[in-house]
Amino acid sequence: MKPRVSKARAKKVKKRAKAAEKAGAGATAEPLLKKSSLGTAIGLAMWLTALLLLDVGENRQFLVDVPSTGNLLANALLLLIALAGCAVALHMIRPGILRQNSRLLLIFLVTLLTLIPSHFLLYFVGPGTILHIADPTVGHFLIPIALTPLLLTILTDRRVGLVAGIWVTIAASTLAGHDPAVLLTGSAVTTVTCLLASNLRQRVRVFRVGLVIGATSVLCALTLWILRRPGEISDLFLQQALAGLVNGLASALFAIVLLPIFETMFKITTDITLLELSDLGHPLLQRLAIQAPGTYHHSLVVANLSQAAADEIGANGLQARVCSYYHDIGKLTKPDYFVENMQFRDNPHDELTPTMSTVVITSHVKDGVELAYHHKLPKPVVDVIREHHGTGLVTYFHHKAKTQVVVDGEPANGKGTVVAEEDFRYPGPKPQSRESGIIHLADGIESASRTLQKTTPASIEGLVNEIINDRIVDTQLDQCDLKFDELGRVKRAFIFTLTNMLHSRIAYPKDDNRDHQSAERESGEPKETGRADTTYPVASRSN
Repeated sequence: MKPRVSKARAKKVKKRAKAAEKAGAGATAEPLLKKSSLGTAIGLAMWLTALLLLDVGENRQFLVDVPSTGNLLANALLLLIALAGCAVALHMIRPGILRQNSRLLLIFLVTLLTLIPSHFLLYFVGPGTILHIADPTVGHFLIPIALTPLLLTILTDRRVGLVAGIWVTIAASTLAGHDPAVLLTGSAVTTVTCLLASNLRQRVRVFRVGLVIGATSVLCALTLWILRRPGEISDLFLQQALAGLVNGLASALFAIVLLPIFETMFKITTDITLLELSDLGHPLLQRLAIQAPGTYHHSLVVANLSQAAADEIGANGLQARVCSYYHDIGKLTKPDYFVENMQFRDNPHDELTPTMSTVVITSHVKDGVELAYHHKLPKPVVDVIREHHGTGLVTYFHHKAKTQVVVDGEPANGKGTVVAEEDFRYPGPKPQSRESGIIHLADGIESASRTLQKTTPASIEGLVNEIINDRIVDTQLDQCDLKFDELGRVKRAFIFTLTNMLHSRIAYPKDDNRDHQSAERESGEPKETGRADTTYPVASRSN
């Protein structure tokens, strides 16, 4: 009997398909951000913004005041050289990022969050201002330089955060009249922030980074005080230290508030979001555990393999693990059609042609993407769901189609003597990232490992080598960033992890006396022992 789909379920599937199509169209419709000239415009905007934020009281008469004009031109040249140097450094440590207009726009917006408050702080702190602080250098320790490297390190990586932090440090120092204290404190704070924020996976830990930022500012204030005014600690130093501590905590607070906004605006998935998705209590994973337990267990094993391999080559192991959890959620639509969920059930593919079976099997990719959009899963997870099979061949049904019984000289599929291989391939695309490529390999290796008769280290190594070589020959890894030396390390990680997972156990010796006693109890015959007869109401358990 063929399984039927209720009308309500069919409506839900159609609704998810429309939502997925709409979300996918919205995600790709970015004509402005794809213009090649936008990157240059963003760079010029960063430079001009820094110039406009220079001390207005000093530069407003530059058209008639020759010294002010020269000062402005000198500052403009300094900022231009600094920006060009940061751009070159960014291109060297992150090749290709200068062509990603969305990332450049993100850097520009984040730097504004430091430079604009810095401009106003220089007016609010000092004699005759709102805060009534006699020494304006206290305001220099309130400049939120740490906010830029903190946000960009969490949103992108610490290399981008470091370069952007250097730029805002130079710009803020220029705004503060080339104060070396701002240059020293900004450089120290940027370095510490990038080192500590690179592996943040919990929002509460951002406050810990803020405390360290504040402590770094206090140490810089102490160092500068000793160099300039050796002697007793004065109220000025205490005010600077307090300003630096408040600055660090405020930067952490604003970072926590702004992170979700930038994640949504630029469709960025941070490690913090990934860690939240790694909760196995997520509704999708709970459904997978109940409705498709075989697929659920398969996903957990793939996650372990993928994370170990990703960590081995320096890829994002957390992203590989989380994406592995969700890569097969499309099987929730028709769980009984996949072999890992066919326990003690008839095979529904016996009633289908190989072509129809292939359509059902490959449709779990499209269904998974629809479910991912419906549950608002982030882009890296959706990409892995779409790419984890690449354009691979559904080997079993392709082979079954080629060996079909021929009727009247024609194969049952009615297409002549040749079976079109394209009809038995996944729609793709091929894996586009290192994490996606690793999951693509781990998925195939875990599935194939279930067919091993003997799980010895030699058989596991042979299986891993065979799967990876087949995928290389089939060009499935051509579009991801995995290099051959990285593939070697990935291979070793797979072998090590899989060998530990499929390790054998020693056979425990059989207790003949216990089996004999159990047989006597079942037959009702008394035991021949030297002790008084004792009844055992509960049968003994095996080890």
